[in-house]
Amino acid sequence: MGGERAAALERVGCSSLRNLGDRNMTAKLFEAALGITSPWYIKDVDFDAAQKSLTIAVDFVAGSRFAVPGIEGTHPAHDTVTKRYRHLNFFQHECHLEVRVPRVRLPDGGIRQVEPDWSGRLAGFTLLFEALIMTLCREMTFAAVARLVNLSWHQVVAICKRYVDLGVAQADFSAVKRLAADETSKARGHDYITLVADADERRVLFVTEGRGLRRSRPLPPTLPPTAAILRPWRPFPSTCRPPSSRA
Repeated sequence: MGGERAAALERVGCSSLRNLGDRNMTAKLFEAALGITSPWYIKDVDFDAAQKSLTIAVDFVAGSRFAVPGIEGTHPAHDTVTKRYRHLNFFQHECHLEVRVPRVRLPDGGIRQVEPDWSGRLAGFTLLFEALIMTLCREMTFAAVARLVNLSWHQVVAICKRYVDLGVAQADFSAVKRLAADETSKARGHDYITLVADADERRVLFVTEGRGLRRSRPLPPTLPPTAAILRPWRPFPSTCRPPSSRA
């Protein structure tokens, strides 16, 4: 009787060790696939076949210190908040990262939240997921992308708008010599948008709703004052000049 019990305990122990090894191997596999490095690590992986979802719990090693942009040195964690990020699908299953994100205490006593390297520009998404959205939106409508990735139309538009705003803020139009401005209808009826393009490089620089450029939406200030406007339509002469050239 004692021998049978010992054999049963041995089988349970071996099974537990195998399960532990499988979990460690799974964690290491996902860490490599996601590019997660120290002090971050994968704490748990929860796969729900019925809900077609994969949730990956990400944590950091206790006692870790974190850098904060613009502030010298590394800083200890003060407290944490759990954030959920939508990531690229795992085959046909939605994938989310649940991350225990630290807030660190700075030398001046202030508290600053640390943003993981993989976090996107919009709350709730990873950089890779946002990159997928931007790639799809170059070829598809916002509504089609929203259906494909199971997001709302507003979420898809918000991601695209954030990156367009970042791109415009970093754009340098100082070399533009000639502008071409025109309007086009974006739907049936009198629903117009106005486009301003670099006439030599054939690239769009500015788009705004309505006919003509309104003073509430001026041209980018980096446009040189000497840029000439080709074929100005009636609403353009007084509003389509770079800011420094207006009276």
